[in-house]
Amino acid sequence: MDIKQEKQLMALVERLIELEKDKTVFNKFNMFETLKITNTEIRHSNVLGWLLDPIENHNIKGQFLKKFIEDINDIGEYDLDLEVIDYDSFEVRREWKNIDILVVSKKSKILLVVENKIWSVESSHQLEKYRNIVEDEFQGYHLMYVFLTPYGEPSSDPDTWISYDYEKVLNNIENIVVENKSVMDNDVLLFIDHYALSLRRNIVGDKKLQDLCLDIYNQHKEAFDLILSNLPNQRNIYQNIIIEYLENRNDVIMDDSGKTLIRFITRELDDVIPKSPAGWTKSGRVFLFEIENFETCMNLKSVVGPSLNDERNEILRYMDQCPDKSLFKTINLDKQIVDIAKQKNRKFSHVNGELIIDKTKYDVRNESLIRELIYEKMDELFEVYINNVNEYLLSFNV
Repeated sequence: MDIKQEKQLMALVERLIELEKDKTVFNKFNMFETLKITNTEIRHSNVLGWLLDPIENHNIKGQFLKKFIEDINDIGEYDLDLEVIDYDSFEVRREWKNIDILVVSKKSKILLVVENKIWSVESSHQLEKYRNIVEDEFQGYHLMYVFLTPYGEPSSDPDTWISYDYEKVLNNIENIVVENKSVMDNDVLLFIDHYALSLRRNIVGDKKLQDLCLDIYNQHKEAFDLILSNLPNQRNIYQNIIIEYLENRNDVIMDDSGKTLIRFITRELDDVIPKSPAGWTKSGRVFLFEIENFETCMNLKSVVGPSLNDERNEILRYMDQCPDKSLFKTINLDKQIVDIAKQKNRKFSHVNGELIIDKTKYDVRNESLIRELIYEKMDELFEVYINNVNEYLLSFNV
């Protein structure tokens, strides 16, 4: 490091010390932070349930619920007639049969199922269990499944559960306050203001803080670039390890891959599963194993992609007949095919999901430990899952 670089880093350190002392950014009182519940899922679910409930004492009736349903209808392309829905007819249930939030209207025959995740991951079979409970209990209803996370991460069953993020929640809250300030009590306004501030600071990001950080970055860009150029890139490290592992195996063939998605198939299956060039990967493979390299975790998925003819549905039908239901957990064949026919944007079926590693538990600088854990987990997945999928699909015939 030369003298110029050293001076740049010292100037940056001084500015960051000033930033830490800035009381307006870091120390403004917030009741949720004082109670230490900013990252507690059940507290967020309680507030959201309160806002969604049209008969609660916030005096906004079904307006927040209306914005919520409009978002989900748009994202999921449900094609609901939003004008005829009676938003004041909905009832909110919290922790009904362990489901975070259930919003139901007997009058409109609409049901919202909300699974809320704040910095946590799904339990095994959790979403499948909730879906089975709901479909058994609410037959004849229009069902809308929502997977709510800070940044809209996909669930293990993205074909069914719509990904929704807290930034949209925050935007809707702020819009509701602007539109209804005159009819809301001061105590309610204060509570919502504190909740919105908590979301900005702890979940989706504080705009004032972001602007201040951007100003510091622009003034000390060379120092930041120097730091970043000497830090290990987390995604690249995980990507390189998993590709290294797969390329060391003689029984797999790599497919189109990138930093976020790494795809492969077993050599045996490559001669059995049909190919159909439908715009997914250059190879035209309809079935692939897919590793998701996200910021906080790495997952293994089995994916049935698009096809030009009926190959996709034939594979799904064959999977549905598998006696070992643990291999293809998310298949509900009749609904799957109906959804495919109606919704052109849903080309992919994730028929299983397994966690490889939770990145939040490990320091990216400890590359040797991360490599050891990934290798160990992948060996286990090949032994207990991938080989079983391989054995079953070897008997597939179009």
